[in-house]
Amino acid sequence: MHVLRRAIFATLPGLVLARPGLTQTQAAWPRGGPIRLIVPFGTGGATDLVARVYAEAMSRHLGQSIVVDNRPGAGATIGTTAAARSPADGYTLVV
Repeated sequence: MHVLRRAIFATLPGLVLARPGLTQTQAAWPRGGPIRLIVPFGTGGATDLVARVYAEAMSRHLGQSIVVDNRPGAGATIGTTAAARSPADGYTLVV
């Protein structure tokens, strides 16, 4: 217990000092466009149905529209490649 307390107090100043730097680089959220949810499988499958249920729930919770984008083919490579090549802005998700 004494070692755990010492470790917590040793890392606390680093976390406090790192926090202001993180807040300065973050962009404002939410922006105007919808969130894109890429499903690398065909329409009507189990993964697509689960993704649509989650997209509806997330849309209600976040108050932002979510577009489900099915990109089937090549063993899910086409959809995951599209997600990997999208901008790293947090508005593209992949199932």
